[in-house]
This record gives sequence, structure tokens and C-alpha cells, in this order.
Amino acid sequence: MEALRRLQEVTSEKIVLFVIGKLEVDKELGFEFRCLGRLGEESYNQFIKLADVICAPGVPNTFNKYRLSSRLVKGLMYSKPIFSFKTGYAESLVENQDGFFKHTGEVDEWVDVLKRTLCKETRVRVGARGREIALEQFDAARITPELAETWKRVVCGPSEPEGIMGNVLSKMP
Repeated sequence: MEALRRLQEVTSEKIVLFVIGKLEVDKELGFEFRCLGRLGEESYNQFIKLADVICAPGVPNTFNKYRLSSRLVKGLMYSKPIFSFKTGYAESLVENQDGFFKHTGEVDEWVDVLKRTLCKETRVRVGARGREIALEQFDAARITPELAETWKRVVCGPSEPEGIMGNVLSKMP
């Protein structure tokens, strides 16, 4: 919140933070804040489409290292630049090209990174690159056959390619 307050001080652009979930704030922030509560999938996706930047700041802990936030994937799919800690999945992405990343919990660093999101052309460029990545890495039509083959190898083993599944998997496209 402090980083967004400082960011609002250095730009004439109106900073608005929409939080999907529950978050109570009892002080003046210096920027517009709206807590939307829990949203259904359709409403959630509409807010993702309207956003300029998808933020999932998190913390660089074990949980975030081994999880992939669906919020980030959805942001990538909708050509929205992402802002997150450079941990876990984000470690595979290129800074300022595939997304905007922070490495520490220091407010000054957050402000410096977020300043890069103020330029619309930069957001569009980074968002477009994010969509390319999402289609390459998360498109179900492309990755399902690969996942099915991996699953067959793990479950059935190399000596019984059909194993316990009979020929069900061989009928997959």
C-alpha cells in the first residue's frame, strides 16, 4: 500500500487498486482503493480484462516458490502485464520483458518497479509478450497430449504403455 501511495505522488495518472478478496483498510491511502470481496469466475475475469496490471505480490517463501497463481496465468492469457515477486514460476520469466518483478520486500524497490508500469506502451508490449508465453506454456490444446504422455509413462511405466488404462489414452487426440 505504501508503494502505491508513493507511486501516486509521482504520477498524474489515477492509481486505483481493486482487491479481489477481503481486505480492510482503516486509513487514508493516497490513492483509490476498492475491495470487491469474493467474485464468481465471470466477474473475476471481467475485472482481469479491465485491469492495467495484474498484481500478485506475495512473498518469496516455499509456498509461492512451488505454486503458480492462476491470477498470473489469467493475466498473461488476457495480455495483461504481471507484477509479482521473482520467485517460483516468475524465475523463468525475463524482467521488464515478460512481466515486472520485485526481489525484496523493500518499498523503494516496489515503487521503482511499479513506475515501469505507468507507460501504456510498455504495459501493452509486456502484456503481449505475456500472452505469447501463456499460449506457449498453458494452452490446453497444445499441452494436453504432452501431459497425457507424461502421465502414461508415470502411471503405466515403460513396459506397459497402455497399462491399467487399456487403450483409453491412445484414443486421445
